[in-house]
Amino acid sequence: MNPDLAELEHMLAVAAYIVVRHGEAYVPVLDRLEREVEQERHKVSNRERAQRILANAMKRGVTNVPAG
Repeated sequence: MNPDLAELEHMLAVAAYIVVRHGEAYVPVLDRLEREVEQERHKVSNRERAQRILANAMKRGVTNVPAG
């Protein structure tokens, strides 16, 4: 199971702590987690955007859009 956004953000904070406390050797882990957090944020924002578009279409009376 893939971690959700909140879990990824927590892991990113832990990785940042490790880099601060234990040095540059752990920066690759920090970099990867930053990328994964951004990817997950992008997915969430796309999903929310699609939901808004669907809701607006349904408000306008578009009837051939399947309801969620």
